[in-house]
Amino acid sequence: MLDEISEIDIALQAKLLRVLQEKEFERVGGVNSIAVDVRIVATTNRDLEKTVQEGKFREDLYYRLHVVPLQLPALREKKSDIPCLMDYFLHKFAIENNKKISGFEQSVYEKLKSYPWPGNVRELENTIERAIVLSNGELLLDEYFNVGYTHMKMPPAVQNKKGEEGTLFFKEGITLAEIEKHYLLHMLTHCNGNKTKAAHILDISVRTLRNKLDEYEKMGLATV
Repeated sequence: MLDEISEIDIALQAKLLRVLQEKEFERVGGVNSIAVDVRIVATTNRDLEKTVQEGKFREDLYYRLHVVPLQLPALREKKSDIPCLMDYFLHKFAIENNKKISGFEQSVYEKLKSYPWPGNVRELENTIERAIVLSNGELLLDEYFNVGYTHMKMPPAVQNKKGEEGTLFFKEGITLAEIEKHYLLHMLTHCNGNKTKAAHILDISVRTLRNKLDEYEKMGLATV
């Protein structure tokens, strides 16, 4: 399973093409070819054919992968799925954060169904997680989901406000670790979950980003 196949560089694309066509590869530092027989499931949220035309993706690899194409509708095109996804993520992150949250205020369902979700399911998942991390009650209230502008805003403790796009304002009482964690979540949402792109914007390596997320998980803070 290769997620975000459109993000790999041209050099790696050539190596992947060889694996698919010749069914063999060499380990780093190795001299012997190793036979391999695999099936690849590759995903992307980009128009891969357009990416090929722009010269950013190899045409031969595109056609090698394009055997059985599946087009999945965006979340905004299947809004009937949103309530069940909300309940699923609520249950998941309530357990991970050791919180007893019974559900959402009724108005939240309609509010989230009316939002276009440019980041698809990952954005919804991150939005529910942020609300749960910052909640103190047994019900996730409407005020935790201030929709608008380019992306879903942060809950009250970490919230985008009108003004310069992308500016974050933090309320008093939130720890430095929480600020860092929620900013990373914000950037991952902005990049549709693409860690490579988020790390580039944050000016850190992908390894550093992953280490940060692992660190938060060990601290008991859920990660994306």
